[in-house]
Amino acid sequence: MSYDGPIRSRCGEAIGARLGALQRHWPLLALVAAAAVAYSLYSVLRHWHFGSGGHDLGIVDQVIWHYSRFETPATTIRFDPTPNILGDHFSPILAVLAPLYRVFPGAGTLLVAQGVLFALSIVPVFLFARRRLGPLPAYCFAAAHALFWGILRAVAFDFHEVAFAVPLVAFAIYFMDGRRWAWYGSCIALLFLVKEDTGILVAFFGLCLLVQKQLKPGLASILAGTIWFILVMKVFIPACQPPDSGFGYWAYYGQFGTGLTSVVGNMLRDPLGVLQALVDPPQKLLTVFATFGPFALLAILSPLVLLTVPIFLERFLASNSLMWGQQFHYTATLSPIVAMAAADGLRTLAGLVGKGRARYVVGGASILVLAINVGLLPASPLSSLARPGFYRQEDYQASGYRALACIPAEASVAAQDGIIPHLSRREQVFLLRGDPPETDYVIACKGMSPWPNESYEDIQRYLAQRAEQGYTTIFSENGWVVLERPGANRSDGPG
Repeated sequence: MSYDGPIRSRCGEAIGARLGALQRHWPLLALVAAAAVAYSLYSVLRHWHFGSGGHDLGIVDQVIWHYSRFETPATTIRFDPTPNILGDHFSPILAVLAPLYRVFPGAGTLLVAQGVLFALSIVPVFLFARRRLGPLPAYCFAAAHALFWGILRAVAFDFHEVAFAVPLVAFAIYFMDGRRWAWYGSCIALLFLVKEDTGILVAFFGLCLLVQKQLKPGLASILAGTIWFILVMKVFIPACQPPDSGFGYWAYYGQFGTGLTSVVGNMLRDPLGVLQALVDPPQKLLTVFATFGPFALLAILSPLVLLTVPIFLERFLASNSLMWGQQFHYTATLSPIVAMAAADGLRTLAGLVGKGRARYVVGGASILVLAINVGLLPASPLSSLARPGFYRQEDYQASGYRALACIPAEASVAAQDGIIPHLSRREQVFLLRGDPPETDYVIACKGMSPWPNESYEDIQRYLAQRAEQGYTTIFSENGWVVLERPGANRSDGPG
């Protein structure tokens, strides 16, 4: 007797059910696709217009290029060249992007991958909100999350490992809410691989579970997160560092100590000092309001707001003022947390007003949340997508690509920060600052930011020094200049 017929019938029914579900959720799929395209298009065009930087896009590009060649993930672009990037930021999850480099090598691949990862986080936000509020409010919250300034600022600032954290955190919250512990555990395990500090976030997932009276998974999360954090800080990162190199992470918390033990101990002994550091300067409080405000402050009504605590603590207790404000990528991970906490908080609020008014409260608040985030969109970097000029290449940019074509793919090169991501798939590429190592080629552009130099005059002095050492100018056009060292590597053609 053959069972092929019944088996094929059941498979067909399962596939049909899946396709039917996809058809019913086509607006969600359209939202995800539109977000992925918008995020990717903006960041790739920004990169093509020489708006990206060696810190951090060039660094990650060089690291994943090494991964794709089964080599140690080293980088020469940092101020202090790092023989193994895992000794600086423990983000082994970046290796999963290496296979893409075998087919589509280049920094643009990273930017598209980041856009897709950010867009994927829309799905769990929608599913979580739908479970509490219904489909139409869920679309409002999902769209608000997609438009949230924290995500858009990250899109506008190169590539970072938080691209993985955003969807993983969102799915972890969704699976935690549904008590689907195997899937929750899988998200947590992957989250451990995103960055050295995610163990603390996982511990706070445990606190959320304890608040919800989920004792076993809560304690397991706290224990796993704490142990992982200690292992990464005390074992894994030191094992990837050269002897006596030190770990730069704790330098951000120098006012409290010099390592994990002293920092934590001094914070516990001086809680008033910690509190003062959290609110001074007032810019920090403005960032908190800017984070919760676009979701109508509803997140404070949900226990999920606990998940924002470790992220704010890490940022506001650091001495690096760049982490306090609303720029860069530091708020991206907060976006799914705040969006989902706000949806949960709105359900709580609806329960307080009674059944007769709940529908109007949910509908009105959902529309308000979406309207706030739509209203903030014109001030965001992605508003450039509405300008026709953003899609055109300027003359100096065309000259830049002709200058890049002068540099062979395997030659060593020193370059300005904004040029490095176009040259970072090689063994040796150095940031043009101070006195970088002698390289086969030097490339600079007067029309670009001289950072980290004070001015372009600093770069001109360096170029003059190399000219005195026998370097020759092989390209000069629209402010671009390329110098070549005598006997430089020309064997493999342009990069």
